[in-house]
Amino acid sequence: MYRFLLTINAAKVFHIQKLIVVFLLFCSTVSCVRNNKCSRQSVAIARKDTFEKEIRHIYDPDSLLTLYDKSLSEGNMVKQMVLCGKYAKVMRDMSDFSSSIKYNLIGLDIAKELNDTMEMVRNYNSLGTNFRRLGAFAEAMGYHSTAMELIEMFSDSTSASALKNKAVTYNGMGNISLTMGYGNEAKKFFEQALSKEQLLGSHLGQAINYSNIGAIFHENNMYDSAMWYYNRSMQENVMAKSNIGISLCYESIGSVYEDLGRLEKAEEAYTKSYEAIYDDKDMWHKMQSYISIGRINIKLKRFDKAKRFLDEALVVIRDIGSLELMADVDDMFYRYYKAIGNPGKALYFFEQSNTYKDSVSGEQEKNSFMEICISFEKLRNQRKEAILKERNIQQRIRSRYITILGCILTALLLAVIILLVHLQKNEKRRADILNDMNNIKNKFFSIISHDLRNTAISINRSVKILADNSPNMSATDCKNFLNELSLTTDTQVELLESLLEWAKIETGKMEFCPAAYDIGQIFEMVEKQLYKLLKDKRISIKSNIADEVCVEADFNMISIVIRNILSNAIKFSYPDSVIDVVVNEIGGDKVLVEIKDYGIGMTEQDIADCFRLDRSVSIKGTAGEVGTGLGLVVCREMLGKHNSVLNITSQRGKGSVFSFTLNKSIKPQ
Repeated sequence: MYRFLLTINAAKVFHIQKLIVVFLLFCSTVSCVRNNKCSRQSVAIARKDTFEKEIRHIYDPDSLLTLYDKSLSEGNMVKQMVLCGKYAKVMRDMSDFSSSIKYNLIGLDIAKELNDTMEMVRNYNSLGTNFRRLGAFAEAMGYHSTAMELIEMFSDSTSASALKNKAVTYNGMGNISLTMGYGNEAKKFFEQALSKEQLLGSHLGQAINYSNIGAIFHENNMYDSAMWYYNRSMQENVMAKSNIGISLCYESIGSVYEDLGRLEKAEEAYTKSYEAIYDDKDMWHKMQSYISIGRINIKLKRFDKAKRFLDEALVVIRDIGSLELMADVDDMFYRYYKAIGNPGKALYFFEQSNTYKDSVSGEQEKNSFMEICISFEKLRNQRKEAILKERNIQQRIRSRYITILGCILTALLLAVIILLVHLQKNEKRRADILNDMNNIKNKFFSIISHDLRNTAISINRSVKILADNSPNMSATDCKNFLNELSLTTDTQVELLESLLEWAKIETGKMEFCPAAYDIGQIFEMVEKQLYKLLKDKRISIKSNIADEVCVEADFNMISIVIRNILSNAIKFSYPDSVIDVVVNEIGGDKVLVEIKDYGIGMTEQDIADCFRLDRSVSIKGTAGEVGTGLGLVVCREMLGKHNSVLNITSQRGKGSVFSFTLNKSIKPQ
């Protein structure tokens, strides 16, 4: 067949291309008819991403409002939503919290109407930050909790966007907990946020959370640890080129020197903090250095300088309306007037400061805060249960059926595209290409003509039988029938996913981007993805992974490798059994990964056939699951990119061990 394709003339190739275009249009039409709502959402998201890039460098409030008014006249809700979010952030950075809250609420309503989950999360988190800076901590915690609920319920909770929003949420919760005096809870939140920022490789995100963790050690008088985290935060801020972050680090370092009685060093650090943020419009953060310079100069008995900075801080803070900062600056005035011998004014500012402190951390506020924290997990679980109850069997069948048909069409189209791409290779490499193409062809046509076709026919037949006979079937028979149908569809989806991943590797569409990652965190993520499979067969994973073992790997590829091997182990393990995962450092520069199951095992011939593209898979799992055989081929190809091989040892009736090695790396910072 390939030799025939190579002999066709240019005109015929052109005709094939026209047929492909027609085919694409047809598929698009069918997809739109069946799921028009989903299509509209996808288009809206694409339009949003494009517009976000267009306004990326616009920070002038008036310019943003002009664009917003224009979007209103156009009736463009996507642009309205994006502009509301951008304007709210600019206003927050300028310490205009009331305007920021107003546009966050408008943007939130639009996001709900467009069903844009991540945009809803961003607005809830922004509202949480605004209310936190205003000193309304219970309200702030409520908004952050709602944001976390939405992230957990989102279908793609492990995406970069979801990870970033999780980090922001945890950071906000940590800041609130720290201010309210719950240091242990705050540390847990900050560590969660830091782990997400490390996975994302965000210098600014890491800087923020290193500094916050340092603040907890500082609160506990662990000055050496606090200084280490502050300096680590400074390094990340310098790499992120964040003047605000650099200013806050100098502020934190100065406070350590102040607590240690090294007042001159403290004043030097506070002055650097003031200079770093001098030209910034973020008055909320700028006031930190004003207050600190005022405080240290009171201690140094430089009263004129202290008064000058405190007077300026008082004016700005009252415009901002932050209860927390008002309490701080009034406390500084109390100290100032006490130091210069004016007890009347000292008493006035003392009472003012306590009034603001009571508003921030009063008993009622603390109780509201704790109620939100305690009910957080309960509310999230209740919402999950409510959503699950809304789904019915017919919806699941229809959704899977449509997904499978779409995947089949995609796989067929991909096969055609791969053929055309390979036809364009030059003459010198044609012999080698033909050999590779024949291997690809054999596997594609075997899967398409046998596995995909047979399962699709089976699904179609089963759906018709169920539709015709369901009124007369018992609940038990219906459940058993649906379970068998579910196994078939699961196999189909698994096969298509493996096929697409393998095709990406073969065509060079999957980029190899190695970086340093904690292998234990990758296993934790994959285990969560396989939760349902593990739960259905009551299988547990026993992990023996050395602490903080880091490897040099492509995150996406290694995640797929681990998922495929674990999924295979679950499939061929008996119910109520255990899968062992062992990760150890070997030879100083290598990490050995071993995954062992105690299932049905394989013969030597089965092992030899695992990586053959032309073999027909017939081995079934312990619950009737059908293996595709392609998942291990994908693992081999992806491990090859890491200069590693997949080793298999097995014995029929006793289980199998899958192992591979990766290069050791330094823990990401």
